[in-house]
Amino acid sequence: MTPLDSFPLFAKLPEADRARVHAAMRRRRFTAGTVVCHEGDPGDSCHVVVEGRFAVSVATQLGDRVVLAIESPGNVFGELALVRDDGRRTATITALEPSVTLELHRREFDEISAQHPTVSRFLIELLAARVVRLSGSAMSGLFDPVESRVFAQLNLLADLYLSDAEGGAMPVRQEIVAAMAGTTRPTVNRVLKQAEVDGLVALRRGQIDVLDRDALRRRAR
Repeated sequence: MTPLDSFPLFAKLPEADRARVHAAMRRRRFTAGTVVCHEGDPGDSCHVVVEGRFAVSVATQLGDRVVLAIESPGNVFGELALVRDDGRRTATITALEPSVTLELHRREFDEISAQHPTVSRFLIELLAARVVRLSGSAMSGLFDPVESRVFAQLNLLADLYLSDAEGGAMPVRQEIVAAMAGTTRPTVNRVLKQAEVDGLVALRRGQIDVLDRDALRRRAR
């Protein structure tokens, strides 16, 4: 059994192919705040998240940063490096906490996929899922009011961080929520302050406590 066996993302790969992919990977550890790669850097590998969480962000024309996704255990980032010949990273990846990944280089991926076509099909499905997710985020940014975007991202973070359906503490700074929602920190602070008055959350330094998950889900719709 390999660590990949426990991730639903890899369930469609035959067991033997999962073992081949895992054997070609190397384990990487990152401390909180470590930048795995910068947008525009050369790159020839992808990472499967085993432990921890990573922010995927891009720079806007005004120099701000927008967080496109938070990658948690079982997710993959950097997969475009397996298919793009220019080898340039399209986003900056930052560890939000102590984290572990399994890294797969393009050379090993090409060797495996040449002999085992199911691995190539898996990558196509992975890229298609990425397009669908980013398209949904783009539509939200264009048409949803800022309060809805903030609550939607809070709900997403709660799904990532909280195992308790009733709520709990999330070690998330307001700057991260702002970057995910495509707005400013003062705007996020205003929305969260009102949510605190309404009894949905409690704000602490570097942390957001979710007090009412059901109400948070309703606000995110």
